[in-house]
Amino acid sequence: MVVHLTGLNLQYVDGVTVNGIPVDFTLSGPTRLSFIISKHATTGPISVYATQGQSTTKTSLKVNPPPPAITAVAPTSGPGGTVVEITGTGFNKAKVVALNRVQLAFSVVNDGQILAQIPAEGTTGSITVTTPEGIATSNEVFNVQGNAALAFWASQPVKPNETVLVSGANISPDATVEVARLPDDNPGDPTLSIPPEPSDWTSVSPLQVSASSIKFVIPATDENGVFAYRLKTHGGSITSATYLVNRPDVWFIQGDQGRTASPSGWLRIFGNSLSILGSNQLPQIALVSNGVVVETINADPGFAQNAATASYAESYAIPPDMPAGDYQLYVHNGAGGPAAWTRFSSFGPGAAPDFTNVIPQPISTISIMHPSVWPQVVYRVAPPHPDGSPDDDSFAVANAWAKVNHGGIIQIPGGSYHLRASLLLPNHTLLTGAGKAETVLNFSGGEPLISGAKLNSWGLGLFSVENLTIAAPEKTSGSGIFMAYMPTTESSSHVFARNVKILLANTDSGHGSATGIILRQIQNVEITNADIDAPSGIIEQNSVFHVRIENCNLFWRYGTISMGSVSQDMIISNNRYTLRGNAMINGYGNNPNPGFWFAAYSSPYVRDLYYANNTSTSEQSFSPGEPGFYGITSDGDSVVYFGQVASVSGTSLHLAGPTLPIINGAASAKTPSAFWTGGVVMVVSGRGTGQYRIVTSNTPGSPDVMVNAPWDVPPDASSIVSICAFEGRALFVNNDFGMDPTDQDYYMSHDVIHANNIMESATGQNFLGFKNGKVGTGIIPGWHIQAIGNHIANNSGEFLSSALQSSPAYSGFAASQQIIRDNVFADGIKGFIRGQASSANLSDVIIENNTTPLISILTTGNGQISNLLIRNNQINASAGGEPQLQLPANHKGVLVVPQS
Repeated sequence: MVVHLTGLNLQYVDGVTVNGIPVDFTLSGPTRLSFIISKHATTGPISVYATQGQSTTKTSLKVNPPPPAITAVAPTSGPGGTVVEITGTGFNKAKVVALNRVQLAFSVVNDGQILAQIPAEGTTGSITVTTPEGIATSNEVFNVQGNAALAFWASQPVKPNETVLVSGANISPDATVEVARLPDDNPGDPTLSIPPEPSDWTSVSPLQVSASSIKFVIPATDENGVFAYRLKTHGGSITSATYLVNRPDVWFIQGDQGRTASPSGWLRIFGNSLSILGSNQLPQIALVSNGVVVETINADPGFAQNAATASYAESYAIPPDMPAGDYQLYVHNGAGGPAAWTRFSSFGPGAAPDFTNVIPQPISTISIMHPSVWPQVVYRVAPPHPDGSPDDDSFAVANAWAKVNHGGIIQIPGGSYHLRASLLLPNHTLLTGAGKAETVLNFSGGEPLISGAKLNSWGLGLFSVENLTIAAPEKTSGSGIFMAYMPTTESSSHVFARNVKILLANTDSGHGSATGIILRQIQNVEITNADIDAPSGIIEQNSVFHVRIENCNLFWRYGTISMGSVSQDMIISNNRYTLRGNAMINGYGNNPNPGFWFAAYSSPYVRDLYYANNTSTSEQSFSPGEPGFYGITSDGDSVVYFGQVASVSGTSLHLAGPTLPIINGAASAKTPSAFWTGGVVMVVSGRGTGQYRIVTSNTPGSPDVMVNAPWDVPPDASSIVSICAFEGRALFVNNDFGMDPTDQDYYMSHDVIHANNIMESATGQNFLGFKNGKVGTGIIPGWHIQAIGNHIANNSGEFLSSALQSSPAYSGFAASQQIIRDNVFADGIKGFIRGQASSANLSDVIIENNTTPLISILTTGNGQISNLLIRNNQINASAGGEPQLQLPANHKGVLVVPQS
């Protein structure tokens, strides 16, 4: 660009600068000179210099920097991870460097040099540099040579001589595996982040390989522990990063106060591989603040009821002198040395959620807090009226005192009291009796029977109840205790119902639909040592977090416990369920799946469940012909988008079409919450298959979605994604299902384990099944679901992995990444293990080390099976039958490895 400058006496000028940078100039007489702006020029005043002095313009010359230009790229080929030098001009303000539209990590060395790293998911193409002035494109094409394989997920826990299923990307057909057991050295300081560096790798030939998965066996000669593995592809020329299997995978945590743990309290951790079966090393945690380990704590050896259970749950006692505060949590299972620490992170409602519109957020720390202290003033209720007249007036006096003093302890002496109306307790009130047998509150009216008093237009008072009986044997609807609408300012409070008995209408001749305890929009709830005799025991209706239900006896007809609709972090353990009545009396034709429910109910998520050490029985003996469809049921019914991806940029996902404004086109009753935050995006086909991310922001009806982290392999136009409810992170462990023949996972999204359960119902067929596939207009695919070490001990049984009807336009898998291992049918028990593809595709299932009368692989319609492994099973003759292995006529996708 040529600039013309006019003035006086310019014939004497011997130098010109623009913003202090010299430029070459040409004189055109005493009043005019010209110069060309150099590529290094910047906006600023023009100055002219002569022997007699200098002159500077009062206004600046605006210089628009030239667009960037790329003159060379070196090298021009290499695998993912290669560092490329880009030379050229105009790089100082570089904002984006990309290869074939995939952004690269880069650093600007100077205006003419950039260093950028080719990502593992990179594809061959031109390199571009973007600045505010424009975009430069390289003349050379960078040729990506066989990217290193990536692992998204590996199945665990796994023992020597068992198969690992790895879901990943960039896996070439000739891929091989190297495995090494990490030594059980002192774990040391977790903040050092010491990488695994095995020296004694063992080469392993995989059993099955596809573009998105690989299966290999841990060497039988190794001891159980933490194993490193790496994948070698493209003839062994490219080696992946080192990955670990059996390192702790922490799904969620809960403290003695719910969301928080207290000094002298405890912290429980849930997930898988939290301990190593057969190891002599105690698991431990480290609490870290400001990069310093404040406390290291060993696991409580008495918490887990057996070694197998300890793999999924551990408890840690918090020292009395532990300082209050927020800590990073590191978890170690005792094996694998310094490289095997795991740092806890999750996604949840946060410390003070708005229960009317919960927006989940990343969680990277745990909180140690002293328990909230409510007023301790005691208000003693007068003894029951001698004439048997109602005692509402006595309770009203105590209630009034508690309200004036902002809470306190309402103490009820032993006796049988008669109440005609509800007890509405002031905020921060404890209602306590002399014991379940000693203090009995007999209600003839009121709904609910006990609740918090209204605080404002929305919130109810927080209260706790202990040591008494609540009796309303004529009550056929509503609830006994209603805990709900926790104010945000009270979110650190902990409420409980301890050592209580609730008796509602629940006889064969007279019962309705009443519920013992209902929870709604509340957190930090403890229900322990409760006896509940009601058609439904406990219902968590929506937005319920951090609940513990333990050591309770539930006498039920329609439901034991129900968890659903934006709920998270539940411990349900050591309870006993007794079924009253039978199928005919209870009217099960109108309730097809009575028992425990774990269901999203058209909401973005229901997740983080520990259901363990529970037992079930019944009052009556059921005949073999009676229905056997009660027990445990999940229900995932929510898909708001199923289709292609238009583009991806970091954590931003632009879809090829809009998300649904309502679930499955249903009426307003099915309308989701204002946003699908907390739901899950799952890549089910095309580029990036096998990855999932959590929705952090979206607007119903919009094609734009934000997720919680960038993709390891960004989806593109070839990718199909399902945006569905996050229904998972559920552990069903060590239960004795004596009267629960059905344990069915309908459309769980991912991360579910059924382990070490006993199924011994004499009614119907004992059934543990995973059913995934078409829901409405989309697919809920069912990943990372495992049945491990379960026992069929009575009647007959079935383990099922199934893919159900898919869309005709969709040819990808409808269910995948499932493990059925170490399950046993008792001698003489009929039954089978089945893999079934019904007009849909079932892929990457392992059926291994089971003792069973029959393994049946079935396809119907246009269903297909791929990458299914049947290995090392003991197939025994069942009562009245021969041992069998049944395969479809076209079983190219099935590999059978006989018992060794």
